[in-house]
Amino acid sequence: MDSPLKNLIRTQVSNLTGFDFQKFIISLLRTHYGSDKIQEVRRVKDQGADCLIQTGICVACYAPEKAGQAGKMTKKLHDDFSSYQSNWQQLYPDWHFYTNLEPAPEHIQLVVNWGKQHKICGLGHILYMIETGADGRPRIYSQKCKLCRELNIGDEYLGRDFVEKLLDDLCSQDYEKDQIDYQEQAPEILRKIRSNSTESEYKEFEDSIKATYAFQAEIEEALNAYADRDINTVKNRIFNDYGKLASLPLSEFQKMKQLISNYEERYNGKLKDDMLSAYIAALVWYVFSQCHIGTKPRGN
Repeated sequence: MDSPLKNLIRTQVSNLTGFDFQKFIISLLRTHYGSDKIQEVRRVKDQGADCLIQTGICVACYAPEKAGQAGKMTKKLHDDFSSYQSNWQQLYPDWHFYTNLEPAPEHIQLVVNWGKQHKICGLGHILYMIETGADGRPRIYSQKCKLCRELNIGDEYLGRDFVEKLLDDLCSQDYEKDQIDYQEQAPEILRKIRSNSTESEYKEFEDSIKATYAFQAEIEEALNAYADRDINTVKNRIFNDYGKLASLPLSEFQKMKQLISNYEERYNGKLKDDMLSAYIAALVWYVFSQCHIGTKPRGN
């Protein structure tokens, strides 16, 4: 079953028409091949090409004005390929035709008959390119996030997708000692904050945790989809990363802020997105609230 984000991406791409679809495809190709390898062709008198790729590819785009309708696909294929042959084929031997429809078998065969180097790239291929980089690996989050925002996809969908990837990464590494007992009841949060901050830090610490309550709830909801061992591995990864800061001459609060900063650099360094920063902080504060990073409260 596809995630809500994947379903929304499919819907948004399917609903693009005309120049909006062309604009998105060019952006996708810039992301995929690199901006320096893409030459956009003028919208007027483009002579059958919407953009050119330095690797020898001429790109044409087609999205019917009425979203989801095949329209005159066969005629469009013939017209664009004819223009390509007349104007671009000598310098660009490969022709790629992008459409947000799923091409019919006869359309696929038609393009193959013109040459095996030519391609018709339908909706499924476009969705694959959004998810997968040119190296065949999952596309880095900053690139995918940029493409999703160009499709007017809300941050709530991007945030949940980011949390899932963050948790997947954190639970991907095993440790020799990964059986920490997280079942012990967490201490009262305000007492724990006081035990992990100086007098001057207390208010900032409390405000930091309260500011991410809504994000912490989403973190908890996302964690519930994981197996118990994976949840423990995520927590243990954070526990160990926090432990690496033990020798620093800082308060426990400052060490947690440093841990958040380290995760910021790792997971949000390129994008520098405020929403993603909130999720990263929320994950650390959630583990602090529920588990045992930091110092136990003193007294009752």
